[in-house]
Amino acid sequence: MIRRPKPKTITIILSAIVFTILNFFLGLNVVPKHNLVSTSFSSEWLLIANEDKQTISNNSIQKNVEDKGNATGAKTSTELKNNEDKSDLTREKAALKDVTPAKGNVSNGQGVQLPFDSAYKKKLQEFYEARRPVNYTKSALTMYGNHRVKESMNRLPQWLREYFVWHAEQRRNPTENTRYLVSVCLNGGRCGGTSDRLRGLPYLLLVAYITQRVLIIKWTKPHDLSEFLMPAGDVDWRSTFELDEMLLDGVVAHSQSVEKFSPIMAGRCGKSSCPVHKALQDNVRKINTLSAKRYVIFEYYTKSIEQLNDCNNLFQLHSYRYRYPSVSKWEFVDLFGDIFRVMFEPVPRLAHAINATMNTLGLEEGKYVSAHVRSRYPIGKMGRKTKRNMDKEGGFDFFSMKNDFLALGKNAVQCVIDRYNSKYDNSNSDLPPVFFVSDSHEFTSSMETTKQGDNDTDTDINNGWSSQLDIKGIERNEEPLHIDRDDGWPGSQPSDFFSGFEDLLIMGGSSCVSHGVGSFGSFGAALSMSGCRAVHRIWNSKSVSCPNDRADTILVDVNRTHMFGNVAIGDTNWTLV
Repeated sequence: MIRRPKPKTITIILSAIVFTILNFFLGLNVVPKHNLVSTSFSSEWLLIANEDKQTISNNSIQKNVEDKGNATGAKTSTELKNNEDKSDLTREKAALKDVTPAKGNVSNGQGVQLPFDSAYKKKLQEFYEARRPVNYTKSALTMYGNHRVKESMNRLPQWLREYFVWHAEQRRNPTENTRYLVSVCLNGGRCGGTSDRLRGLPYLLLVAYITQRVLIIKWTKPHDLSEFLMPAGDVDWRSTFELDEMLLDGVVAHSQSVEKFSPIMAGRCGKSSCPVHKALQDNVRKINTLSAKRYVIFEYYTKSIEQLNDCNNLFQLHSYRYRYPSVSKWEFVDLFGDIFRVMFEPVPRLAHAINATMNTLGLEEGKYVSAHVRSRYPIGKMGRKTKRNMDKEGGFDFFSMKNDFLALGKNAVQCVIDRYNSKYDNSNSDLPPVFFVSDSHEFTSSMETTKQGDNDTDTDINNGWSSQLDIKGIERNEEPLHIDRDDGWPGSQPSDFFSGFEDLLIMGGSSCVSHGVGSFGSFGAALSMSGCRAVHRIWNSKSVSCPNDRADTILVDVNRTHMFGNVAIGDTNWTLV
């Protein structure tokens, strides 16, 4: 197996000293304390209370090394994290020793041993090093990170808490019997954007729990998810060394340890009707017949919004005791914000970029609202005029329809302000800042200009509130890239896509969110966990006035006959947030 060279102690110490000096003199730490984690915290998040407030024994999972560093990654924090990563990799490689082909070889699935030459080894090592950096620091933001894991874990249903604990143990101590369920987005495949890829995560967790497989997420289109997000706690969803090895060499399709599986989502099973709970049973039965396969690649992407909603509602069914909030249109499950915080946080470079942006805009978690308008979808008459797929390809001509889109933007802001005032019984005399988000940088800039009273635009925004509203946006020189372009963005860098993640994660710190069609804005509303959401636009690209009932919660009685046999009845009581 390939060994990573151990970093020299003196290099680590000198690097930390240089970083500290640069941090002091260049002002890298001039960030608002309200968005930056400045207190020490322990990664011992496993003291998870169940319904009776009993705790899971710490002996069930080994404790991580406690991080004593500060938010920006002091030397102690970095060194400890380096040690953790090296230890994880050592255990992972040791576990794979007995289940991979003979040392120095890889199987093509037909008993033929393919040699590892030195160039291949170097390429593989570079690939793996790039995917799993050794300089990950602990959490930088208050909104996401290890310090938020325990709180979110306590709000999840018991079966999911148990699965996360088991998942962490399997990743820490894998054996030849460890089996994986892999959610993929690979070059050449159809995956959708970031929100499309992750909206079905609750259903994947349910399938992984029932089949007793470790869920991992692997993207190569355009880059691995681990280039943008990293595990917030001990639930390590990143790919294994073994699977990366096979993906790099292109032998996945021929490997005896991997099976690609296209699940039945819902709709029709052959000639008969296939409701989603029957589809789940069928999927589980098929996956269980693949017990000899170490990896089952679960290709669940569907363009059908209804199918994915049915799957997520099955997650809801297994998570609530009496009634559950139904998922419809582009919505995420109501527990998604907590699931996300247990599993993910932004990588340090992205986290500090987010914090710097919030500092510049004067945004503090929970003390601002967000309005999202997707200008490139649905495209409406602009698309009919240009005959282009502007959503993925870009090239949106904002100024040819500037007044139309400013009207959309104003309605979006009006909706989030109305919903905020209603939710928090607030008067118009004390309005929070509005973080305006769009997939058009020109649109975002023009909304800020409108607020400031640009002579070229109508300054009478939101019924004469222009003097009170503080609309903020991120100033960019080009429109954000859509992550799912068909060619996979060859030659791009992960940082080229940071803007989309930055918009999304800042929306997640809002106290209220308004959005239109599509799942990106809905994703931001789910991350906010505020229960304060408004929908300002419909499928035909037209705006709708607020208040309206498009974001209302619909409760559905739990039908236990549709539950999977070996999953305990949901233990969560639904309450209005």
